[in-house]
Amino acid sequence: MKKTLFTLIVALLAATGAWAQTTFTDNGLKYTVTDATTVELTGYETAPTGALTIPATVTNGGTIYSVTSIGYEAFSNCKALTSVSEHGHSTAARHWNRQACPKV
Repeated sequence: MKKTLFTLIVALLAATGAWAQTTFTDNGLKYTVTDATTVELTGYETAPTGALTIPATVTNGGTIYSVTSIGYEAFSNCKALTSVSEHGHSTAARHWNRQACPKV
């Protein structure tokens, strides 16, 4: 019984770790790792203003990630953001909420 319980606990912990998402910040923008080599831009520390260029890649802990998407609410309440340009990835900005940024 103890061995079965131990195996069940280990399996649950492993499954929980597999679903955990890593997040990090680079140049004031927040990213969530979506797989071993890609991230989604999910937000910001301080609301960006003016023109913003989203990089094609970001580095965290020695790993280089491709920025492949922008979260729907990534730029919520960025009232002073005037433009967003993507650097090297045309599909990233298809789904983010431009209405949250009235000047873009």
